[in-house]
This record gives sequence, C-alpha cells and structure tokens, in this order.
Amino acid sequence: MHTLDVDLGIDQLFMEHSITVKTSHPGRMAPNTALCFLLSGVTGWFLGWRPLSSGWSLQTASLLCSVVFALGAVAFFGYVGGMSTAYGWGQLTRMAVHTSIGFVVLSTGMWLRPGSIDRRR
Repeated sequence: MHTLDVDLGIDQLFMEHSITVKTSHPGRMAPNTALCFLLSGVTGWFLGWRPLSSGWSLQTASLLCSVVFALGAVAFFGYVGGMSTAYGWGQLTRMAVHTSIGFVVLSTGMWLRPGSIDRRR
C-alpha cells in the first residue's frame, strides 16, 4: 500500500532491512508487478472455470494474458533501452528484469495452454 503512502509495517514484521537500496520503500513489491500477479491470478481463475471454458471466459482470459504480456514486455524492453519509466512509476519500487521476463513467459504459457485453442475448426 505504499502507493497510497500507508505503512502497515507488514513487510518489516519478521525482518528489518539493513542494506541501502535506491527505492522509496525497500522490500516492497512494485505496483506494476502486483498488478501483473493480480491479472495472472484472475486469468488462471477464468481458465480453470470449466462451465464457461468455451465462451466469453476464454476471451477474457486471452485479453488478460495480453495485458500481462504487454506489461512484462514493456518493462523488459525498458531495461534493454534504458528507459526507467517503462518498468517503474515515479519514485515507487520498480519491476525487476527477471520478473518482467517471467511475466512474459507466464502469460505466453497461459495463452497457449492445452485446451485453449479450439481444435474443431
């Protein structure tokens, strides 16, 4: 919740950070990373919902996979191109480069999962 500048202290419950890093709140997840995790979870829910696995739920899952892919790809190419605004927002924690690659791989795997392609055509 550091986006709203509220410190609940949950991230420091078990351990206090002793290293100095160039982030506004050390140890906290980047907002774009949290958004990708949320969208990936919702996508997995839609893909696992068997009664509606052939209609609008697959289309919604495909759309969400595309958004996660786009956020991961933009962050990765931001690292490649040296544009810090592509993988971080303002002074908030930035998405890590290996996390951006992971989201690209995860969203591609969910989009191309077995059963998501209609083989009757």
